[in-house]
Amino acid sequence: ASHKSKILAQKLRKMTPFLSVPTEVVEDFKVLNTKSEILDIYLMMSQLKYDTCLDFGDLEGYVPILGGMEPVFKFRENRYNQGAKNRAICTTTGPYTQCMLRKNDMNKFQSNIERLNLDYTGKWLIFSDSDDRVMFNDFTNQDAPNSVLVKSKIVADTQRLQFDRFYQNLEKF
Repeated sequence: ASHKSKILAQKLRKMTPFLSVPTEVVEDFKVLNTKSEILDIYLMMSQLKYDTCLDFGDLEGYVPILGGMEPVFKFRENRYNQGAKNRAICTTTGPYTQCMLRKNDMNKFQSNIERLNLDYTGKWLIFSDSDDRVMFNDFTNQDAPNSVLVKSKIVADTQRLQFDRFYQNLEKF
């Protein structure tokens, strides 16, 4: 593992007591440092068996990391081919988000994309209603993006609860 990955892993280990996540409940933990690794895991997340994919954050900043809209369309197509839904909360807006917000596409692909005026620039989270993998993408430094793929029921449940809370309060923000 690279020096940067080790530092990130150490930071996460130091945080776990505050998050009440004992290390033994983390089944799997991968740190991804290259755009190709991030893209591979992103597409892998689209092929897992679950009913609804939940996305949260800055789509405008994430699309360049993936290399354009093509992988996003592929992700959506993969989910659609499984008969799965997609619920997203985007915290930024721009041409990529607008492209995904087209009513016909959202109906066709069983998508529900909402906008939340919250500063979550440089981050995009992917998880689901039932799978315990969570992909945390941090691209605040566009030249050195990194992702962490965690498989943990506690971490996934926490993300689902947070997502639901944001979703229920969209009108209030």
